[in-house]
Amino acid sequence: MNREFEDLEKRIRRLELQNRRLRWLGVMFVALAMTTAAWAQKTGSQVMQAQKFELRDDAGRLRAELAILEGGPTLRFFAESGDVQSLLAEDSYTIFKKGGDIQAVFAFNGLSFEDGHDKVFVSLTADEEGQGGKLKLNDYRHKVYTVIHAEDLAKLRAANKAR
Repeated sequence: MNREFEDLEKRIRRLELQNRRLRWLGVMFVALAMTTAAWAQKTGSQVMQAQKFELRDDAGRLRAELAILEGGPTLRFFAESGDVQSLLAEDSYTIFKKGGDIQAVFAFNGLSFEDGHDKVFVSLTADEEGQGGKLKLNDYRHKVYTVIHAEDLAKLRAANKAR
């Protein structure tokens, strides 16, 4: 039993020593960070400028890019194959299918789901003036199948309550 207490006491001393060392390292790290921050403020802020920033994986493949495209800032994410997976622009977020075809667009005024060949099958849009929304479903020939307005949903809810 006495041996166990001695082992436990040695272990506690070792842990306390490690704790003091870690505290000392923490204090040194905080002091270094504060010194660096103060030094950076004294020298003035540095401005980094570039036409684009690229993020590459270990194999050198382009995986993300921050650039000016079509006059606006754009963040693009790429698959391992090099195809664009998604694109975040000033006013929209676009998701692409494999092969680069557009699958969905989330924009300021609504969202749409496409087949990748400029054919929108489902769109949900907001009307600023009327302060309502509308859901539009299209068939493959891009003919409007149905349009559902917020008022239509209110009528359906009222009809269901009446039953």
